[in-house]
Amino acid sequence: MDIGFHVEYISPSGEKTLILPYRRYEADQGNFCTVSAGSYKLVWDNSYSSFFKKSLRYKVDAVPPVVEPAVPALEP
Repeated sequence: MDIGFHVEYISPSGEKTLILPYRRYEADQGNFCTVSAGSYKLVWDNSYSSFFKKSLRYKVDAVPPVVEPAVPALEP
């Protein structure tokens, strides 16, 4: 069975930007990465299914970005 899912970014002004477009997923896990700090809305959808309800379990981790160390410039 599958479930619909998409992710939106919500800016401080309230503007929504689609980060991960809606798709019906059959996998039991997944991930996505983004470069913008802020609020995200994760949306699951099962409205297309008339006969099968689903149980949903999820875990969300916010991982800080990896910052590459600055490389000093070589002087001639």
